[in-house]
Amino acid sequence: MDLNSLIYAKIVYSRIKGLSAESKMLLIFMCRDMSPTQNYSKRLIDMVEDYGFSRTQIVKSKKQLLDLGVIVPNVKTDDKRSRGRQVSSYQIEQQVLDSLIEKSSVELSSLALSRIRKLIRSKSILAPGYRMLATILVGVSNGVGAVDNVGVVEIAHWMGCTEKRVQSMVKKLKQMETIKHYIPGVCHHYLGKCKAVYFLDLQTLGIKRPQGTEILFSEGGSIASLVDVDREYHRNNKPKSDRRTLGRFAYYVVLEQQLTHSLLRQIDYKLEVLVLGLINCKKISKETCIEDYRNAITTVFERLDITNEYQRQLLEFMVKRAIRICHFVLRQQDAITELSLDNIELSYKSPMERFLVFFD
Repeated sequence: MDLNSLIYAKIVYSRIKGLSAESKMLLIFMCRDMSPTQNYSKRLIDMVEDYGFSRTQIVKSKKQLLDLGVIVPNVKTDDKRSRGRQVSSYQIEQQVLDSLIEKSSVELSSLALSRIRKLIRSKSILAPGYRMLATILVGVSNGVGAVDNVGVVEIAHWMGCTEKRVQSMVKKLKQMETIKHYIPGVCHHYLGKCKAVYFLDLQTLGIKRPQGTEILFSEGGSIASLVDVDREYHRNNKPKSDRRTLGRFAYYVVLEQQLTHSLLRQIDYKLEVLVLGLINCKKISKETCIEDYRNAITTVFERLDITNEYQRQLLEFMVKRAIRICHFVLRQQDAITELSLDNIELSYKSPMERFLVFFD
């Protein structure tokens, strides 16, 4: 593996006290463009053009790097070819950098490292801070660009900024469609703490997805969509309606239990990923009995209290949906025999537009 890729990853997934996200991004670019002797020389005007920084950002970021001793100025020289413009010449102190980098718990695959390298070597319309966030997410994403394994606290730690700023940047990346879809993190007694889920548009980042077959996931019947329908039901029916009806159940779950759409989408996503994981591991098939589905679901959703009428109904709804998902996937293989069931991943383009990707 390219040594530079490992250096990039160390910088990306470490908190370097005293460095902002922009300063870390500048440091990565300087490491990218340094000579074999770790010498870096570039005109300021070229740094602005090549890195997407403003002059002010470069000056501010270089000061942070100088204060920490990560870069040390070489003797200032004038390049005659640069029409009198001064060349920035620095020695990158690798030993100082290594002493500042904390040991990261993130284990990156060769695919992740190659994606990080690709993102750093290519030009981007993203501002430096946003590019750092995109790099963090790309490195921990799966084959389809989904990220569900890091929390906003970890991201803020690596970025050297507040959680509020991370959330603001995520919102901006979603507006730019770098993030296709986003399920906010939640904390609720049904699930405990759930990390946010990000679905990246790898193509807009210039990254190729591994070869696979994409199929529209039209199984339908998600819990979030059920509640949308049943809100209309409640508006058209008196509150004294039979509490056993589906409409009353959805009303109770959403309003009386204060379940937000974010939580319902988390439940939907976790259930979908659970079923696909069981299919990938050959642990369920058309012959799998309802009790096995129920046991698998309660293992993941262990906080559900099945002695509670409404939570038990929610569990049974998930069991029925899990069976439908399994049968939907198996029908696809019956129709397209070359589909492999060893590595299926889920991709969202919007809350209602989901795809299954069968990797070769």
